[in-house]
Amino acid sequence: MTEAPRAASGPGSSGTARLRLGVLASHEGTTLQAVLDACARGALQAQVAVVISNNSGAGALERARAAGVPARHLSGQTHPDPDALDGAVRGALTEHAVDLVLLAGYMRKLGPRTLEEFRGRVVNTHPALLPKFGGQGMYGARVHAAVLAAGEKVSGVSVHLVDAEYDTGPVIAQAEVPVVPGDTADSLAMRVREREREFLVEVLAEIAASDLPIRVTDAVVLWRRLDEPGHESCRLSRRGPRVQLAGTAVFAYEGRPCRMDYTVRCDAAWRTVSARVSGWVGTAPVEIDITVDAAQRWRLNGADCPDVAGCVDVDLNFSPSTNLLPIQRLGLDVGAESPAPAAWLRFPDLALERLDQVYRRTGPSTYRYWLVDGSFTADLEVGPSGLLSRYGDLWIAEAAG
Repeated sequence: MTEAPRAASGPGSSGTARLRLGVLASHEGTTLQAVLDACARGALQAQVAVVISNNSGAGALERARAAGVPARHLSGQTHPDPDALDGAVRGALTEHAVDLVLLAGYMRKLGPRTLEEFRGRVVNTHPALLPKFGGQGMYGARVHAAVLAAGEKVSGVSVHLVDAEYDTGPVIAQAEVPVVPGDTADSLAMRVREREREFLVEVLAEIAASDLPIRVTDAVVLWRRLDEPGHESCRLSRRGPRVQLAGTAVFAYEGRPCRMDYTVRCDAAWRTVSARVSGWVGTAPVEIDITVDAAQRWRLNGADCPDVAGCVDVDLNFSPSTNLLPIQRLGLDVGAESPAPAAWLRFPDLALERLDQVYRRTGPSTYRYWLVDGSFTADLEVGPSGLLSRYGDLWIAEAAG
């Protein structure tokens, strides 16, 4: 099977087909049940096509049968030869036309034939924030005990792609779970399990609305400011349906040293979901938390921001990073232009206000950007990664990779 994205009529598109899941589980199947329930109530546009377990007495198999889902016991008992077992697992998944394989408490490595057949289409959940507390033997209570022994203040859930080793595949998404005073391995495990089931459904829903295989890409850039002293380093990460910009800008403003650490998260269509900014302007600390819901209602540090309602993109006034968002989201042809009003985080007071702007694609890798009121215009150059290589006479890329 190739790595071509699903066709327009397949799962994750505007067609009627649903993502077909193959679930592998070794024990009770509580995570499987959360997925089955989400499918049944319509929270997840998917269906469980087959459930496989290496344990003939697994509760997961009983849950599958109760839901009318084909259930298979495939293990060293049914197939003593490892290569034959690998082929049987692969065969069961392909027989049921599985789009995505989910390991839900599956205590065995997948074989090379199955991994090759479903490259970029196998995900696992892990009850900690990888790469910490992962690897062979790190499962169940052992993970939570290790988190507590290390004195961690935060644990959580990781959803990651699966490769040939334990817990080493690229992380797609993570959710934090706080460690509270007096926690035991059992009490921490209970809270992590609860969040894990919710979070997995959230991530699967995003995958169901996007193309397969799940692609993982990273790009980095170092910008130098041209108008005043300063540098900024930014990393663009794409993990399947999730996009993130993370960077640090260090510069001077009116003689005051400034540092701005930021993270901007977007969905698969490059629409802003959240942003965080922390650091300092001179001696004044900065802590900004921005969220936006599906109706484009914005909040800054918990307060409603009605003036920017309806905006899709965040724009960080101190950084060229967020100009990437409308460029990617709009996908303009050369010669085309489009309005792209943004929720502008104005510097240095760090308030959100509406910024009415327009982007025009002037060449294969060049754009012109201007404010509707005529107060600002800049020519932008985009590097191979999509990150800007030049922003008018304000920023230039000194290194990229």
